[in-house]
Amino acid sequence: MMEQSHNEPIKVAIRGAGGLLGHRLLREILNSQPDIDVSAVVLGTDEDSFRRFEIARYGLDEKEKDIKIFIDTSRKNIRKLKGAWGTSFELLPLDQSFGELGKTDAIVDTAILPGKDNLADFYRTYSAKKPIIHQSGTHPLHAPIAPPFEPPGTEDGSLNYRQGNCLVSGVAPILNAVRSKITDIRLGLVVQRQTRLNAYTLRDNLADTIMDPTLEEYVKETVSGLLPSLDKDNIEARVFQVPGLDYYLCTFEFNLSESVSRDQFLEILRNQPRIKFAPASIPISTGQLEQKLREQCISLNIPLQPIVCFTCPGGIEVEGQKVVVRAAFYSKLITMIPNIDSIRALVRGISMEESMKQTDENIGYKK
Repeated sequence: MMEQSHNEPIKVAIRGAGGLLGHRLLREILNSQPDIDVSAVVLGTDEDSFRRFEIARYGLDEKEKDIKIFIDTSRKNIRKLKGAWGTSFELLPLDQSFGELGKTDAIVDTAILPGKDNLADFYRTYSAKKPIIHQSGTHPLHAPIAPPFEPPGTEDGSLNYRQGNCLVSGVAPILNAVRSKITDIRLGLVVQRQTRLNAYTLRDNLADTIMDPTLEEYVKETVSGLLPSLDKDNIEARVFQVPGLDYYLCTFEFNLSESVSRDQFLEILRNQPRIKFAPASIPISTGQLEQKLREQCISLNIPLQPIVCFTCPGGIEVEGQKVVVRAAFYSKLITMIPNIDSIRALVRGISMEESMKQTDENIGYKK
């Protein structure tokens, strides 16, 4: 893959730009990343996705006026959808997208398709020279990617990558801080249910807590891939799924190859991108974090990092070589933003950590 000049904006296409992750990614790039241009989007045929796409571009008409909008359907169905949706946008069928998509520097595919993929043949040719960033739902396909860790090589030589999910994207920056010193690690995570809320009664939906060994093995496998020098038997993960969390909680317990003081460890963490320290007055509570920090930042229009480490008693404990960190990940951002890091790093040929710092600066995160 040829590295692009830093003077030229990166041209990117987003597939699934009306999805729950895709429309947030589109909005963030248009709103805060001047070095990235979204030149094309690919949407499905459901109206809900189209409305999310409309909302994502609201108030940013000038920035997105040249975006080509392709719909994953045939030509004859386009006119019907245009009338049903009542839109003045020019909608184009998918078979007209190949030329425009081919001009981009990278594609982010946020769509998880249950059946035939109409872009499969195009992707095979495209990914031989340019990166495609798929999402975690495509596991175990494609090479995993989790900034600030550098991506591994792909088995088939293509540039197909798989972005980590909420758990991996939240864990990676904290692990990266001491990656060379970790001798063993135990993770405990409380996350939103990974399956649709479809139980028979409302009470079942609200009360159901799940332990999924498959998800625990996925976390263990991914962390092992990030830290290949660490024996997999020295990695433990426990994941509890509960209904309706915006913030996920994680406890890190690890031993290091050498002793550090608490002040030294805090300084190491402070130098990592994407991490914020909560005031010591905020206890280890997602509700308190939401009320006393996130809502305050929103009211003042201050961007808040998606990873927050607690500094109250019990939040960060350091005793010689043993370290415990308790942190929260904001689920609506933690998976979306690393796609931006990956786009810039893969296209520009810079490190993932450098790209993360650039993304954070553009968004306006303050330590």
